[in-house]
Amino acid sequence: MTQAQTRTPEPAQTQAQEQARSQTQTQAHTQAQPQPQTQTQPQTQTQPHTQAQPQPQNQTQTQTAYQLIHDMIIQGKLREGYPLLEVEIAGQLNMSRTPVHEALVRLRANGLVDKVGKKGLYVKVLTKAEVQQTYEFIEGAESMISYLLAGSIASKGLDALERLVGRMETAYRQKDMDAWVEADEKFHDVMLEYCPNPYIVNEMKKANVLVRRVRDGIVKYALDKEPSMQDHKAVYEAIRDGDQERARALTQAHIKRIREQLMKML
Repeated sequence: MTQAQTRTPEPAQTQAQEQARSQTQTQAHTQAQPQPQTQTQPQTQTQPHTQAQPQPQNQTQTQTAYQLIHDMIIQGKLREGYPLLEVEIAGQLNMSRTPVHEALVRLRANGLVDKVGKKGLYVKVLTKAEVQQTYEFIEGAESMISYLLAGSIASKGLDALERLVGRMETAYRQKDMDAWVEADEKFHDVMLEYCPNPYIVNEMKKANVLVRRVRDGIVKYALDKEPSMQDHKAVYEAIRDGDQERARALTQAHIKRIREQLMKML
């Protein structure tokens, strides 16, 4: 019996050894698991691709071509009815025809360029009816903008409007019509910038494409600036005072006067 008792621990020891072996194997197996970290590496490799998606060169050139042709039309360097030949414009802008073509398509969508049958694209000739209808729209929309600003504009916006009224007065005294028109345009741009209604802002930006052609062509030289300057100052003061109804009425009266004067000239 004593010999059996001395022999029985052997199986227990072997079992313990087997358990210890299996535990070490499992530990070794679990320690060998960190390989999934190598599987996550492709994510870090793809990050530079998602982060660095530069704007295609064609799109950048299209935007450049659009802005340059747009400015030439607005400033009257490309007159109404002028034929817009892609080869000629591409040569002037020192770029290929593709971005010029895409820019002209956008300009046509924005109402600055017209297609005349099979003859091609031309700088759009504005009709009297188009000018009248656009100013009728602006008369209503900008009056509402003034109404909204009188109840919401931030002090930074008010300061900008005040500075622009001062610039208009300075330009008028110095008889600098280019500076006066620039201050006038920026005054209306600030109003759009602080307008809390994005729908009105988007539609006004479309209308302003036509308005700026008229402003640079007729309004700059033909209309008396002193009444307009006084109108802008009065509108600013109404907005500053938070008087919504007065701001709306003054803006409506100002644009109505401009519209009626333009219709007599066209």
